[in-house]
Amino acid sequence: MPNHGYRRGGPQMNAIPRRPPAAEAVTLSGNLIVARGMPALKSGDVTYLVSGLNRLTGFVDGLKEGAQVTIEGYAFSRQKEDTVKVVKPSKLSLNGKSYDMASPFRGTTPRPEPRMRERQRVTPKQL
Repeated sequence: MPNHGYRRGGPQMNAIPRRPPAAEAVTLSGNLIVARGMPALKSGDVTYLVSGLNRLTGFVDGLKEGAQVTIEGYAFSRQKEDTVKVVKPSKLSLNGKSYDMASPFRGTTPRPEPRMRERQRVTPKQL
């Protein structure tokens, strides 16, 4: 049987791994805008798309387009685009209040629940 570049259902071991983009720590201040359907900040020629900010919509008073905010976090460059970066925020400051944006599950790994028992076979006689 030919291999076709796969070993036991997965890619070959010598495949080139994809390198994650390098992150830079940033502190951004400005008015929120909407860019590409996401909350964003513009700084110079670069538009920073702010991921995860929409989870606070409706819970933080004044969080809307045009609001003056300061965001601390890590910016990642997008492939093939020098003018757009994605920011993973760790702190949001708005109207004199600060909000912790760190993931509540950071450092934990969700684990599947153990199987309580194997599936029982149902035969026509049991029906």
